[in-house]
Amino acid sequence: MTRSKELSLGKMRVDEIQIGPETGAHMTLDPSALSLYDANGHERVSLFVEKDGTPTLLLKDGNSRTRLENYVGEDGSAQIRIMNGEGKNVLRLYTDEDDCKPIIALCDSDGKEILEIMLNHEGKPALMVRNQEDHRVPWVMTAEAKEVVA
Repeated sequence: MTRSKELSLGKMRVDEIQIGPETGAHMTLDPSALSLYDANGHERVSLFVEKDGTPTLLLKDGNSRTRLENYVGEDGSAQIRIMNGEGKNVLRLYTDEDDCKPIIALCDSDGKEILEIMLNHEGKPALMVRNQEDHRVPWVMTAEAKEVVA
């Protein structure tokens, strides 16, 4: 016959809980974040709530650099950012704040958004580029490009 022991602690308050060894794969939990570490002790996953209340999930590479960031704003808008090894955006998928329409933004090597695929006010697909003032403007195919496509 196997007996299990039950431990009742009532209320217990701690600043941080670590599961696993000091070095190597482990996880930490504190009042503001949950972090997972790989066998090399590098943080790979971080889940936390920002000071403004925004829940955020970060996925990191083997050098603890954020490569994927997800969050949902208080207004319900969501965002996924994919970054390169320098921490610059390469792709951003998000919903616009006004009516939660999806937008896909492609970025240049400096992380600047240069092309957006979105739904226009009629709900039809649209391509937008950024002008010199960094405003969205519709991409219009030139006559030469139309001949190449045809």
